[in-house]
Amino acid sequence: MRKEYLENHAIRKLHIGSGGAILDGWLNVDLERENNRVVYMDAGSPYPFPENTFDFVFSEHLFEHLNLDQQLVMLAELRRTLKPGGKARIATPNLDALLAIRGNDSPVVQEYINWSAEVFFPQKIAMLGEAVKNEVFVINNYFYSWGHRFIHNPQSFMAIARKMGFEKVRPVRIHESDDPVLRRLETHGNVIGDRFNEMETMVFELEK
Repeated sequence: MRKEYLENHAIRKLHIGSGGAILDGWLNVDLERENNRVVYMDAGSPYPFPENTFDFVFSEHLFEHLNLDQQLVMLAELRRTLKPGGKARIATPNLDALLAIRGNDSPVVQEYINWSAEVFFPQKIAMLGEAVKNEVFVINNYFYSWGHRFIHNPQSFMAIARKMGFEKVRPVRIHESDDPVLRRLETHGNVIGDRFNEMETMVFELEK
């Protein structure tokens, strides 16, 4: 399917870590194939594509599942396989936003903490009660659940992206882009709600 996609698409678009969120017109790849529209690929290892293959790459809530060495490989491989002028869009959790809930008693943060406890710790609530509705549980859950390995803030992400050869790195808002191909791609808000997704997620566009 990989070869067929490359042969049949003049504008080539790679979706890394697609899971079940299949994008039409994109080559959807993942470490685990949920259906036959997904091609196996390890995002943290060398990619099975020649240089200057893709016009666009998109990845949402995958980067944080890689350790730092794997993240560096991913960034290097993105730069290698993008065409000159090609763009990558990466959405990933924002460490600053996560740490900002510490000691924050604003209504939206309290709602987020309560939601996180009720969704991810229902059995612990039954055992421990309201004590679970605390930022300590939220922060530990975010670091140690779902296979998260290394979570960045904006400064650290942009620093390593530039070190790996991307001179043009800029933060953008969820769903928004100067390039119409890269608009309205994120689906994480469908899982946790748009408001909490806005709190958790940072998005960057990198141009070769």
